[in-house]
Amino acid sequence: MQHFRGMLDQLAAISTPTGALLDAGLTVWTNQVANGNHSFSNVPWLLAGAAGGFLKTGQFLDVSAKKYQTQHMLNTVLGAVGVRKASGDLVDDFGDSSLPGGVLNELHA
Repeated sequence: MQHFRGMLDQLAAISTPTGALLDAGLTVWTNQVANGNHSFSNVPWLLAGAAGGFLKTGQFLDVSAKKYQTQHMLNTVLGAVGVRKASGDLVDDFGDSSLPGGVLNELHA
């Protein structure tokens, strides 16, 4: 986590025409351990940056209470970095088609 923080500090220190490089992009820290037994429940995700204004910043969300799953976060990250469906709509169906689709609207700016 100290290395992640150091990287974020470096990204925040670089100026771009629209502000700090940190907010121009998205930096993600996560793992596959979740609750200690490699499950997909309560996987921690730390998102830093506004992805050019796509994401709300400065918040903590306990999305497990709303029964979101990993594919919801992955769909949201895809949208944040500019990936769209052929129609131009946000990707909301990444992953196993038998699982519910969608994005985390709480993260959308």
